[in-house]
Amino acid sequence: MSNRVCLFSTNFVPGADVEERRVVGISEWGNDLPIGFKILVSANPKKCPSLIFDGPDSSAVIADYEKGVARFLEFLARIPHPAVPALAEEASTFLWAANNKNRYFLLEPEEYFWLGNEEPATQMEHLLGELANLDALMENAIAAVKARMHEEANPPGVFARLLGARTPVRRDTSNDMVFALGLGGWDGNLFYQPE
Repeated sequence: MSNRVCLFSTNFVPGADVEERRVVGISEWGNDLPIGFKILVSANPKKCPSLIFDGPDSSAVIADYEKGVARFLEFLARIPHPAVPALAEEASTFLWAANNKNRYFLLEPEEYFWLGNEEPATQMEHLLGELANLDALMENAIAAVKARMHEEANPPGVFARLLGARTPVRRDTSNDMVFALGLGGWDGNLFYQPE
């Protein structure tokens, strides 16, 4: 079983006393916290109680839904990969659908934190700091996809190969890198469903 990061939308901030609670599953990711999830929760992010885990140290991130979606789609529009337009359209359709949309995103990263060497509370503080300064991380992600696409489109020529040049052996292609941004996994039926 993988350590999952779960992303929900909610109409309330966990810990607040509200009568009508609406929680919708958006996506989950195994053994990683993709940059796409970080971008979605980067609009006014705040630490809040977890809806999945009990305990004084269990926490999640709450953030503005509409601003997060807008920032995420702007990021995708800057990636010149042929698979991105269809994936961006799929994301936009899912995220703007009335039955998925709420006031907030809720990111539940605790299981992912269990994979790290630091205490979850320390990792949460690092995550909140990263969310406040995502621009460099976004630029690096775009540059990495562009570099892999260039590498794939320009393998060493015949003469370069005769002189010993080899195409680097990569575990992931540019397509894999695009999906690893957090795309393609939109599904309201997550492993965890808060009550």
